[in-house]
Amino acid sequence: MVMQALPATVFRLHLVGGTLLQLVLLVELGQVIPRDPQGHGDRDRVARRSARIYRLVGVLGLVFLVFWIFTPASSVLTGLPVMTLLSVFVFWSLERLIKLLGREQTVSGEVIAGAVAGYLLLGVSGGLLFTVLETLQPGSFQNLVHQGGHLKAHLFPNIELGRMIWDLDFSRINYFAFVALTTTGFGDIVPATPAAEMASVSLGIAGSLYLALVMGLLISRFTVQTQQQEEQDLDRHRPQD
Repeated sequence: MVMQALPATVFRLHLVGGTLLQLVLLVELGQVIPRDPQGHGDRDRVARRSARIYRLVGVLGLVFLVFWIFTPASSVLTGLPVMTLLSVFVFWSLERLIKLLGREQTVSGEVIAGAVAGYLLLGVSGGLLFTVLETLQPGSFQNLVHQGGHLKAHLFPNIELGRMIWDLDFSRINYFAFVALTTTGFGDIVPATPAAEMASVSLGIAGSLYLALVMGLLISRFTVQTQQQEEQDLDRHRPQD
């Protein structure tokens, strides 16, 4: 997110940040999440198989993402696999993150940080997915900001499809991803194709759903934690017979 606020020449490094983010997810969320508390039985074997498939999807997505960064903007053959694999990997990562948060018995600073990280992950990944969509269908997002008395309609007025993905500035699309995630809707950038419209709606729904699930989870854990603390205080001050 910090990279996205930097000038265009430095902003390109956010693509490197995207690959590093995917590596972090593979390491932190690629662990086996046993379904059986004792770690035995068929349910545990399913958990190990799920972790292996998750890591495989993440590695494939990472390989295609790195390859896509250094391909021409007109290349559909690399853009489609990136969009497909990244979508599956991100939403699967969020599902595993929520599952791990649900196993925490207390609401600590680390738990809250993990919940916030999941929400930011949605925004960053949404921006990357919108970027891929713009390369697959140029003009998917329109810029309605007036500059010099003229309406700047296209995000890339001088875009050359032969240029490398690395050379393009997608800062406006990444900004719009967070606007769509928070359902703010400033109106300065709008989706202009059916695919872009549905992607924007999906991101807004995913953001609201994530907040509802995580907030409900944290509130329930905090309520139980408070009740346990009150019971311990009562036991501590109760007169001994």
